[in-house]
Parts: sequence; C-alpha cells; structure tokens
Amino acid sequence: MASGNRIPAKIRVVAKFQRLAYNAVSSVRQGPRPCNLEEICVTRLTLLAELLDSLSATIGKYVSWLALFMVLAQFALVLSRYVFGVGFIALQESIIYSFALLLMLGAADT
Repeated sequence: MASGNRIPAKIRVVAKFQRLAYNAVSSVRQGPRPCNLEEICVTRLTLLAELLDSLSATIGKYVSWLALFMVLAQFALVLSRYVFGVGFIALQESIIYSFALLLMLGAADT
C-alpha cells in the first residue's frame, strides 16, 4: 500500500507547522523592524484623506436632493401666492434654510 517516495499527509502537515514555528522564532530573534515615522504618518494621512473624501462625496450625494426640493417648493410657493393669493411663510423659510444647507454641506463636494 505504501508507494515509493510518497510522504503521508499527517507528516506533511506536521512539517509545515514546524517550518511556520521556526520562521516565527527566527523573526523574533532578529528583532522588530525599525519604525519609519515618515512612512507611518504618510499612511495615516492618506487614510484620513480617503475617509474625508468619501464622506464629502456621500454628503454631497444626499444634499444634492435639496436642490430638487428647493425648486419644487419655490414653484409651489409662487403658484400658491399668485394663483390662489395665499402665501406660506414656513415654506419660504424652508427654502431659505435648504439653500443654506445646500451651500454649506455641498461646497465640499465640488
């Protein structure tokens, strides 16, 4: 049943673990790699820049819907004021505040 040069699977697994253990011990003997502060700072700043970029893109995507709300609210306000003779101060205020939000939150996305 045993063939010529074939190593049983259990022995191969044990040998693999022995190699991994030897590599781990030898890397500990060599000591830690010297810390490159500039490399760490650049990596962290790059991650921070990517995070802020994705955050501003996400906010810009959702804030852009305020432009549609502003157009529809302004149309409704003009229609109610000149056709029906009724004005809504709360609607006018919401248009002003949504315009301010659009400028303040959407400016980073441009």
